Amino acid sequence: RRALAWTLVGAAGVAAVILSVPLTRERLFGTGAFAQQTVGDRAVMWGDAWRLILTDPVMGVGPNGFMDAITPFFRDGWYDRAQVGAILDSPHNVVLQAAATGGLLGVCLAAVIVVGGIAAGVLRIRNAEGARAGTLLGALLALVAAGVALQSTPTSPVTLVPLALMYGVLVAAPVASAPRHGAAGLARAAGLALIVAWAVFVTVCAHADVGVLQGRSHAMQGDFVGAERAFRDAAALRPRDPATAL
Repeated sequence: RRALAWTLVGAAGVAAVILSVPLTRERLFGTGAFAQQTVGDRAVMWGDAWRLILTDPVMGVGPNGFMDAITPFFRDGWYDRAQVGAILDSPHNVVLQAAATGGLLGVCLAAVIVVGGIAAGVLRIRNAEGARAGTLLGALLALVAAGVALQSTPTSPVTLVPLALMYGVLVAAPVASAPRHGAAGLARAAGLALIVAWAVFVTVCAHADVGVLQGRSHAMQGDFVGAERAFRDAAALRPRDPATAL
């Protein structure tokens, strides 16, 4: 009864926050003109994205390739609803995004990640006790809710980073008894080395965003030489990412 009471209090608090934000309230109830238009916008965007996917259904257009690849597939319906210069960076559907980015292989990989995470989470929840079980259950429910929401919204680091953290909580195995000697110890050391190398690589890639922001700041101040220098430095840090060059 106490858990049910806290659940109802929490749900009421969330509902109050949602209803207190005018734009969110309009999107939820479809009362605003923009909210009503976005429903029809999704059908147009999904249709254009599907035509793009059919051009390479096996491999897709690659990471960050959607923005450049989608423009030839915009039909009159898109230009009737959006400005001529408006370009999408996502089809606003996570399944279509996986298909556009990685084709059938990308969809299969995403399915393995989702199904594997849910299966591992359910198994760990059944074997957990007390607060640990509650934490795992909360992570699982949040991931399921986010998966539903991402069927009509774009992905971004703002949402995916917390979701990735909860996914890690859900699938992580205890390591207190991990062996430190022999072949298993070497494998563990190699794994840690790979994690460190990956963290360094991601940090260098993320630093490119700092260069992009600095270049934008220089350009807004009229310093186009400094802006060009900052943009080139950013592109050098992430040379294989077409979004940085764009």
